[in-house]
Amino acid sequence: MGWQDRCIAAVLLVYGLGGIALLIYLATVVPLPAGYLAASAALSGVALAAGVGSLRNRRWARWLGALFFLVQVAQAALPESGSSVLLGLHFTVSVSGVQGGSVAIDPFAVLLLAWSLVRLVRTRARPAAPPALSELPTASAARDGGGMGHQKRNTPETPSRLE
Repeated sequence: MGWQDRCIAAVLLVYGLGGIALLIYLATVVPLPAGYLAASAALSGVALAAGVGSLRNRRWARWLGALFFLVQVAQAALPESGSSVLLGLHFTVSVSGVQGGSVAIDPFAVLLLAWSLVRLVRTRARPAAPPALSELPTASAARDGGGMGHQKRNTPETPSRLE
């Protein structure tokens, strides 16, 4: 796992933990709609799961992280979304038209989405671990005919080593 993957995982963990902390704080101060609470809790949970899974080098977690950033990009672009569900922290650049239309974009979310997708494409699944040293055939096992899965049976002609 490279430093870039750890950075993306750290950002996901910050969003997840920060989203839960902000949600708990806001719920104690202001009455929040149930839909907002459910959406915030679900997205914070997704961010936490993706962050922890990414630190454990799980490919599904990287896809989940990319999905999380995609939701952030879509959320900034939707005019109905007045604020970010997560952390209330986002950087939005918006352009308003003459007839009242507007387009908004969250460059940080777009950057993280692109970065996580590039990391997904460039990294492959984790290779299988090499066998442990204790599982490797030894010279004496090869000499006795027991190397590489070929074991002699204990017959009267070939007594066991314990005898």
